[in-house]
Amino acid sequence: MIHSLTGRITGKRAAQLLLSSGPIEWALTASQSTLSALPEVGQECRVYTYLHHREDQFYLVGFADEQEKELFLDLIGVSGIGPKQAVRILSGLSAKLLTEAITQEDILTLSKVPGLGKKTAQKMILALKGTLVDQQQRSSGASESDDLVDALVQMGYDRQQVKRALQEVSSRGDTGEMDTSQREAHLMKEAIRLLS
Repeated sequence: MIHSLTGRITGKRAAQLLLSSGPIEWALTASQSTLSALPEVGQECRVYTYLHHREDQFYLVGFADEQEKELFLDLIGVSGIGPKQAVRILSGLSAKLLTEAITQEDILTLSKVPGLGKKTAQKMILALKGTLVDQQQRSSGASESDDLVDALVQMGYDRQQVKRALQEVSSRGDTGEMDTSQREAHLMKEAIRLLS
């Protein structure tokens, strides 16, 4: 898996970022939010990535920050939303506004995003409400949580169910005296118990 790329921006087009890294120039699909947040052409930057591959498709999606990448992963976990539509949704609303709209069940705001109808907006709210954390309120434990989510997803569990299970286990508050490795082991064990 390609976690991120660091290089020089060589071009920005509609929904596409060109990034030169070593002898390779990468063409990444990117939201308008990411394209706006990144430096100007000719400048160096780091881009977080998601590799999408199917038998007939193979492309990289780029993100200016890990929060947008995490929200993208949440969106493609919703039935009927693929990577290209998720990028269009993130182009229509910033990660912060999108999270707020889902949390507040604001179908009107969501359905204003090009290509996103009321039915899909309702699906998003049902699937994601309660699992999204306001982007500005992410704690320093977010990377630990992301690692646990990724580990459990690789074990075959559903991403949304994993997030709910980890939230439930974390909210119990019984890990206060544990160090990081003990806490991770405890959260993983309890989450697996809930998911099984």
